[in-house]
Amino acid sequence: MANRIRELVEDGLAKKGVSARRASMDVVGHDGLIRDIRAGRMPSFDRLIALFEYLSVPVSFGPASGQKLFGMAEDAPSQSSTSFEQPAAGQAGAMLPFPWHPASGKRGMAPVGLSAAWLTENELRPEHLSVVIAPWDGRERFALLDCEAARDGSNHIWGLIEAGQLALARITWQDPEMIVISWGDARPARAFSTKASEPRLLGRLVWMGDAILRG
Repeated sequence: MANRIRELVEDGLAKKGVSARRASMDVVGHDGLIRDIRAGRMPSFDRLIALFEYLSVPVSFGPASGQKLFGMAEDAPSQSSTSFEQPAAGQAGAMLPFPWHPASGKRGMAPVGLSAAWLTENELRPEHLSVVIAPWDGRERFALLDCEAARDGSNHIWGLIEAGQLALARITWQDPEMIVISWGDARPARAFSTKASEPRLLGRLVWMGDAILRG
């Protein structure tokens, strides 16, 4: 596995025309990522996926059951496709990673993974999910958002952009053209037209976790 990953990385570097140092800096902010791979030390799964995305290396996961996992490379395997033969991928305990939402300003995969069984139980499709960091209840949170959630009469917490800032807030639809937003703090709830440019709704919250931020 380590040898195959190293070959794929070297091929991706050559095709993209970037140095190992530049690629490592762009993906993780330091120059050790590809140096470790070349030495046979494998990075965490989310960093590896982020590197493959950066290098445009296609990735497919081959579940033992043959069942397709949404959100991964879904084309039929070919000579040029990358296949991680992970028997656990099709099992109930398989952990799927998720990308950062484009509005987060971050690239690659977020450090968030949830089991395929949990997603299936909650009728969530991985290809509709992405992650932001936003404040809620006085703390910064990882927020996994369903970006294709129905925008109608439900009462849920949503990720949104308001006054140019990422935020989490509870949304209540009064009718198709009016929503009421409450922020989970001392600010009063406010009504907004759904036709306004802000707040911009990003997706309905489906999972939240504390974000440990280091300066």
